[in-house]
Amino acid sequence: MLTAATLSVNLLSGGSTTIRLFDVCGRVVWSTNLGLQTAGYHEISIEISDPGVYFCRMTSGDFTETQSFVVIE
Repeated sequence: MLTAATLSVNLLSGGSTTIRLFDVCGRVVWSTNLGLQTAGYHEISIEISDPGVYFCRMTSGDFTETQSFVVIE
């Protein structure tokens, strides 16, 4: 079963943007290159197949942030 989720990000400055999801073992389970994004609010839809703990790393220009989240069945 696929679980749909929406990632909401607010970029303070524009730049080349990538988003990667990692499982707790550090494996990349989902990745996208969004290309050049403008500053401001953006929403990205993703689908995850398994419940568990994940880490979302977004890189935009020189800025990188990682946050964790839990998918519950």
